[in-house]
Amino acid sequence: MNNDIQLINLSSRLTKLESSTKFWRRSTICLIALLSPILILGMSAPDDNTITAKSIKIVDKDNNTRIIMSCGEDGPAIIFTDQDKSPALGFIVATDKTTGDEVSGITFFDGNNPGIQIQLDQNGPAIMMLDKDGQERLSLGSRDGSAVVMRDEKGEIRILQVVNDEGPQIYFLEPDGSINKRVK
Repeated sequence: MNNDIQLINLSSRLTKLESSTKFWRRSTICLIALLSPILILGMSAPDDNTITAKSIKIVDKDNNTRIIMSCGEDGPAIIFTDQDKSPALGFIVATDKTTGDEVSGITFFDGNNPGIQIQLDQNGPAIMMLDKDGQERLSLGSRDGSAVVMRDEKGEIRILQVVNDEGPQIYFLEPDGSINKRVK
C-alpha cells in the first residue's frame, strides 16, 4: 500500500510539474512573440530617423519626376523640373575642377539650357545670363572690385566695365580681344 501511495504522490507531483512546465513554456513563447517586433524595429530603425540614399526622386500624381536630390562626384544638387520634365531650377554645391574651389550656385533653366546662374565661390559672387545655346552673354562679378562683362554670340568679350582701386573703366573690345576704345 505504501508503494501505491508513493506512486500516487509521484504521479501527482509529476502532473503538477508538467502543468508548471507548460505554463512557463507558453509564457516564454508569448513573451518572445510580444517582444520580437519591438526588438526587430529597434534594431532596424536609426535613432535619428535618417533616410540614406545617393539619389531621391520625388514624383507628382502622374508619376513624373518633379524634384531630384542627389549627391554625385561634384557635390550635392537639387533639381526642380517643369511640366515638360525639363529642368526649371537647380541648386548645387560643387568643386570647380579647374581651380579646386568650392562653388555654390543657383541655376534657372530655359528648357534644358541654363538661362541665369548665380554663383558664390572664394572669389566672391557672380551672376551670369546665358543665351538659348548656353553661351554666357552677360555676367556681373566682384573679383578684385566689380565687373560687368558683355559677350558676343561667339562668346568673345566685347564690353568690359570694371570698378576697382583705379576707379571706373569701360573697355570696348574687338572680336580678337584687342582694345578698340577705353573710357576712364
